[in-house]
Amino acid sequence: MKAIKIRNVKDDLEFIRAEYAYVSKRLGRRGIDWEIVDQHSLRQDGKMYNEIEVRIISTGKIKRFVFDSTELFKGLL
Repeated sequence: MKAIKIRNVKDDLEFIRAEYAYVSKRLGRRGIDWEIVDQHSLRQDGKMYNEIEVRIISTGKIKRFVFDSTELFKGLL
């Protein structure tokens, strides 16, 4: 699975902030330009991922972003 890697975060809250900053950098302002449709974690091939689906408000188009959260959960795998 191709996923976006976020490095040097201390905890899950910082990881989530970094995810939203990444999406905002590409799509604009949350709540104005895009909104979250779904967000969930999944495990595949010994790695952990966080998937965020967003709707672009102006077009209704759905975009999916997958982030590699393995480092954050390495003690649980």
